[in-house]
Amino acid sequence: MRARLGDAIPRAYRLFPVEIPLWLQLLFVATGSDLSLYGMHRASHRIGWLWRLHAPHHSAERLYWLNGERRHPLHAALMAGPGLISLLLLGAPSAVVATWLGILTVHLAFQD
Repeated sequence: MRARLGDAIPRAYRLFPVEIPLWLQLLFVATGSDLSLYGMHRASHRIGWLWRLHAPHHSAERLYWLNGERRHPLHAALMAGPGLISLLLLGAPSAVVATWLGILTVHLAFQD
């Protein structure tokens, strides 16, 4: 059996509160993930080399569901990386992280 995100951290070293209800775990994952995305988005507007990777996201004349997520692949990794690594190091259960990512994907698809 392969170890998954967060599940690879021994239980004794996990800082993530796995004993609380699942909906609350999901709220913790959502908050941590969103704060990380927000911070990286802000940095992408302030740091020159990040802006060059981020600029295609803002280049559309009209924003709609298909181009709203237009990103440079490296920038997409830089946006998601810090939050996912933090969740991994805290020991967040992979099922909770995957659930949040599914909700986030649907949410982003319907933004206009």
